[in-house]
Amino acid sequence: EQLPKFKAQNPDAKTTELIRRIAQRWRELPDSKKKIYQDAYRAEWQVYKEEISRFKEQLTPSQIMSLEKEIMDKHLKRKAMTKKKEKLKTVKENWKNLSDSEKELYIQHAKEDETRYHNEMKSWEEQM
Repeated sequence: EQLPKFKAQNPDAKTTELIRRIAQRWRELPDSKKKIYQDAYRAEWQVYKEEISRFKEQLTPSQIMSLEKEIMDKHLKRKAMTKKKEKLKTVKENWKNLSDSEKELYIQHAKEDETRYHNEMKSWEEQM
């Protein structure tokens, strides 16, 4: 609720900086004022849970299974992306730690592979 106000007052500021400022103001807020926001949050959360419950009651068993499968697929996809990012980070670190002579070996292999690829493509195109 505060972000648009802060953004209007500071149009050139980055969102992360605005959020830091909002967080600081929250920490400075007296407990009595915080309680108002916390109570409103709890009330909205309760309404949300009731709406979800009513929605789920309307679903057939097959729709429930489809929904659960979709949620699981999204979770697995996100998990796979995280693993890929971790692997890429590890490879990047390993590359940085290689000496120039070790890097040169890999660069040479890549050039040879590229040449071989172009030759094979040329050969394949001639056969077509």
